[in-house]
Amino acid sequence: PPVLATGTYTLLIEGSNFNSSVGSMSYGFAVHQIDASQQAISLGGVTRGTILAANEEDRFTFTLVDPTKVSFDALTNNVNFRWSLVGSSGDVVTNRSFTASDAGAFNANPVLTLAPGEYTVVITAASGATGPYAFNLQNLEAAVLVTPGTQAFGTLEPGNETNLHRFSGAAGAVVAFDVQQLPNGLAYWRLIDPAGNQIFAGPMGDVGATSLPSTGFYTIQVEGDIRNLAPIFYDFNIVPDVALTVDSITAPSTAQAGGAAMSISWVVRNLGGSQATQSWTDKFWLSTDQFLNPG
Repeated sequence: PPVLATGTYTLLIEGSNFNSSVGSMSYGFAVHQIDASQQAISLGGVTRGTILAANEEDRFTFTLVDPTKVSFDALTNNVNFRWSLVGSSGDVVTNRSFTASDAGAFNANPVLTLAPGEYTVVITAASGATGPYAFNLQNLEAAVLVTPGTQAFGTLEPGNETNLHRFSGAAGAVVAFDVQQLPNGLAYWRLIDPAGNQIFAGPMGDVGATSLPSTGFYTIQVEGDIRNLAPIFYDFNIVPDVALTVDSITAPSTAQAGGAAMSISWVVRNLGGSQATQSWTDKFWLSTDQFLNPG
């Protein structure tokens, strides 16, 4: 609902032009005052409040001086609690439930790319619900920096919070995501590219070769299920790319029948950004013409 300035307001009740010109029409309505509190918050900290009465709404304001990518971390398992985000240009998010805002309950991209300006988070409760709530509006730039090829680990405490990690990647690089020990509870993760687009999302487990679309910082969001109570421990490794390719092939232009030996040589090059530390097998095929097929 809009916040009204102090003064006298006039409500117009207008009959439709399609109504009959004779007779009358009855109507009724009531005006209710909605209690609202408001306070300033900073990104990246847990905000707590309490809905004390039905129809109450709590407002939390913040100001951005630069374009900023944020993600809402719901910390209260109550389907009745809702949040909205309003900016100077209008509604950004409207009436989203705390239990459908992150982790497995929200598969769409949760990241909001916000322009500089004034913003308000509005907390309400449906069905006349009351009680405490908590949330964290996180700035992706504040994510913990991790290095591909090095073990990263963390703890979700409480178990329904979201942790942010970030790493630097180059356009075209291929990486994989190795969960070295499965979390001890329901945990999900998603990868966000430098532009704020979601690359993958799902239960926390291994993710195979993933091509990075652009150069910049990538954000990994590790999200606990809203129902989790106990702390969740996790670790993972971003496996850097190894891209082997064969070139400089040398072979005779003709071959002798009857089992005569022939010499073939080639060079394997690694076009990836990391050293190949494991063995591999090279295979080659011979064909009687320029086509590699059974004929």
